[in-house]
Amino acid sequence: HNNNNMSLRPTYPSHTQEELSTMEALDLLKTQVTRTNALESRLEGLNKLELVATVIGANLVQRDMVPWLLSQFLTTDKSVDEDEILLCLANQLGKLGPFLGNTSNKGTEDDPLAAGSDNKNHAATAFGSVLQLLEHLCGIEETVVRDATVRAVHNLLHYYNSSSSGEDYDVVLINMCKRMVSSDWFPQKVCAAGIFPAILRTISSTSTSTTTSTTDMAGNKGKNHQIRQI
Repeated sequence: HNNNNMSLRPTYPSHTQEELSTMEALDLLKTQVTRTNALESRLEGLNKLELVATVIGANLVQRDMVPWLLSQFLTTDKSVDEDEILLCLANQLGKLGPFLGNTSNKGTEDDPLAAGSDNKNHAATAFGSVLQLLEHLCGIEETVVRDATVRAVHNLLHYYNSSSSGEDYDVVLINMCKRMVSSDWFPQKVCAAGIFPAILRTISSTSTSTTTSTTDMAGNKGKNHQIRQI
């Protein structure tokens, strides 16, 4: 096994060496981050999210890691996880950009989302799921968590190219902003103020559907004015 797997082993005393030798990096991560573990152990596991993503590759990140993160952390009870956990999660989600592109035909190093069309829908789903988690974190009352979440969205947008990724990605981004601008939950409105300008700079200015969507959102009952006042 990769030496990176070995670096994860010392934090799992409940498993024998034989069991650990047969476990994959993602399995180890899931074991450590479970809510039955101590806070320190969970934080240590989450801090290895980018390392594990590197070990397992983009395909498994999209098909296994991202859906698991969604099932683990997308809860209606925002108090189920400590703020330290949510802060760490936001920081780590912002580092997954290089792993959210199409895996069948990789793009350039600077634009990994600018890839072929074979796995386009699957990549778009994974990208949307990460944004869904970040949108959820935008509703956390703790300011430091929300600030980290806004930075994470900005980080993901560095790996995004609308013209080559297609309108599927545009729709995901615009719909997220629409929900946040229209939300009755004040923290999400605050985050929308930090995210919306970056998305406008990122998405294709020549896309008719995107232009229509952003215009509609800006005119949504004057709520864009409310956001500017926050």
